[in-house]
Amino acid sequence: MGDLNCDLLSPTCPATKSLSTILELGNLVFKSEFELFPTRITNTSATCIDLIAVDRTIELSRYAIADFLLSDHFPVEADIEVVINKSISPVMRRSFKNVNFDELGIKMAEIKLENIDDPLSFENQLQHWNDKFISILDDYAPMHAYPRTNKKPTWVDKNTRGLMRLRTSLARKFKNGKLNNEDLDLLNNLKRCIKSRIRASVKNHGKLVISKDNPKETWKFIKKTTFTQSKGSFYLPEIDDVNKYFADLVKTDSSQNIAIANCQYQKGTIEMFDILPLDFFKTKNMLDKVKTDTATGHDDIPGFLIRKLSAFISPNITQIYNSSILNGIFPSTWKKANISAIYKNKGSKSDVGNYRPISVLPILGRILEKAICNQLQQYCDINEIIPKQQFGFRKNSSCETALLAATDNWINDIANGKLVVALLIDLAKAFDSISHTQLIQDLTDIGCSPSALCWFKSFLSTRQQRVKFGSTVSPWMNVGKGVPQGSPLSPLLFNIVVRHLPRACESEVFQFADDLTNSASDDNIEGLSTKLQSIYTKVKAFFEARMLHINLSKTQLIVFKSARRKLPENFGITFDNVFISPSSTVKLLGVTLDQHLTMGPHIESVVKKCHGLLGMLRRSTSYLPREILNLIYISLIRVHLEFSSSIFVNSAQIHLNKLDVIQKIASRIITGSTAMTHSAPLQSQLGLDPLHVRRLKHVFTLVDNMLNGKAHPYFKDFFKETNNPQASSTANKNLLYKKFSKYGFIVHNEVTKKL
Repeated sequence: MGDLNCDLLSPTCPATKSLSTILELGNLVFKSEFELFPTRITNTSATCIDLIAVDRTIELSRYAIADFLLSDHFPVEADIEVVINKSISPVMRRSFKNVNFDELGIKMAEIKLENIDDPLSFENQLQHWNDKFISILDDYAPMHAYPRTNKKPTWVDKNTRGLMRLRTSLARKFKNGKLNNEDLDLLNNLKRCIKSRIRASVKNHGKLVISKDNPKETWKFIKKTTFTQSKGSFYLPEIDDVNKYFADLVKTDSSQNIAIANCQYQKGTIEMFDILPLDFFKTKNMLDKVKTDTATGHDDIPGFLIRKLSAFISPNITQIYNSSILNGIFPSTWKKANISAIYKNKGSKSDVGNYRPISVLPILGRILEKAICNQLQQYCDINEIIPKQQFGFRKNSSCETALLAATDNWINDIANGKLVVALLIDLAKAFDSISHTQLIQDLTDIGCSPSALCWFKSFLSTRQQRVKFGSTVSPWMNVGKGVPQGSPLSPLLFNIVVRHLPRACESEVFQFADDLTNSASDDNIEGLSTKLQSIYTKVKAFFEARMLHINLSKTQLIVFKSARRKLPENFGITFDNVFISPSSTVKLLGVTLDQHLTMGPHIESVVKKCHGLLGMLRRSTSYLPREILNLIYISLIRVHLEFSSSIFVNSAQIHLNKLDVIQKIASRIITGSTAMTHSAPLQSQLGLDPLHVRRLKHVFTLVDNMLNGKAHPYFKDFFKETNNPQASSTANKNLLYKKFSKYGFIVHNEVTKKL
């Protein structure tokens, strides 16, 4: 709906024809059999430039022009037939306002666990503890039904609300034709007064929030006033259909019997991995670190309460954790997950395939998983089980470091006159497809002890999940394969399953969890095609042996080359009868890479996104204080300008200048200056360092960490041969200086000299 400045009374007008085509393609209708009337009448014209369009599946019972005028346009009114539920259900929640937490904690500490170390009674004792916990909680903070109400903004005070009621009353009289000229002037003055009072109140409230130096409250205020919060529009089909779709992803053809295979590693080469018990202090420390707003699982034990009562419940929780480790049993109640459907920001929102199933597990179970994950990760790091080509879910690793490693390698080959082809492979539902039997075999191969294998077998078997939309839940469904997305252990287990991929495909591989990029280089295009076919065959065989499948429809191909080299027309490669032609740009780990690695297209896309955010910043200037506006720029806009900045720090200045323009515009918006005002003093006034200075500092920090061993294992000895690079005599020296291993070292030395 809106004022589209397109005259619907002139159907032969080109603009009107285009609008009609757009509405038709969107399956929308704006008038049906109803007659159109002018919505804007002047002394010289009468046009219908305002409309309301609705989906054809919705019944439109009335479409008319209103008989009152509040601006120079007549409003459009439309009635649609919808089915609504008039019975508004209350919100059921607990109130902890008057709870004495010390008294509550003492009651929780009095819960007795008997024979908790006995595997036959372990599950019953945990269920007993859960039941007693909820029972005591019901006594101190019982569930109450609260009416659904809209929270009134804190910056709209009592006097302003009175003016708003008077404005509404006068507007109603005006619509009914009972308002004289004096009342009309009063109505217009009221509108301006209310707007001015709200703006002043919001600005004062913002100053109060930022003066408290509470980042959490400040960020909550920013989201509320800049409309960056999702309104929760829902597009998915019925919950049972969504539940069935997600359940089918993790269903096996037959019930799997997870066997504990014999260990395949050679004794004496590495120590076996055993899950070590936890002491009271370690457990309490983990409970103290639980985020207060973390999602609550199906057991309804909230995170803030676990943290609040950590000192009281730690003894019992420690016993439960250690009994789980000792008996090799992961409790069934902690294997049940509420599935939350998260949109992937790609494709139709009504297609459930475009949603990621995130498992919300009980918090106490997640804490135990995290403790065991830390032990297993340490074991993998010491024994170098995860290859250096894997950058996902590892300490001192990020998307940026993965891209640095890949682009440094590719630029080196291009500088030596070679063509480089990169195949960006997309795995279909990678985490949901992992075979439990294969995973247990992989854990056996890396040296897990029989007791640890028993625990992991219990962790994987007899899992259940259900979909939850608000207060609506679906039936429980069995899980036969995969690792839950949302579990602390799942990323590491996935890395273990695919750890042999670099060795299997015998090519350059860069992995970030399930994002896989294979590359090959050659002097000519024919050799490149042959190598890529061989790589794909080996990668496919590796994944199929692990019941993982490549999604060719989302797999991308790009050829990196110097600007002088040309590719044959219609060049492409066929994989499994699917022809894939090379793209001029691809998006890898959030960064747009072009075939010449100029980073120009990436900077263009970032600038385009930031211009939209600058509009939000500009709209906020009238009612937010300068300190909040500056914080909005830093937290919502500058982060885009600096994402993976070490990748493009040495790009052409013509590209980098576009990023500087964004900061210049932002500084003028924040300070309320005109477009012609010199921006350098404004940026200094706001404490905004030039972007190129920040990029150099960032590169210095990255290189310093790499030289001091505080980086991903890939960068060990990364700068060892920087001063004597192995390059042919015909190598492009300018391109070689674009390698991070070269320019990063130079930047580090220059900054070090200045310091």
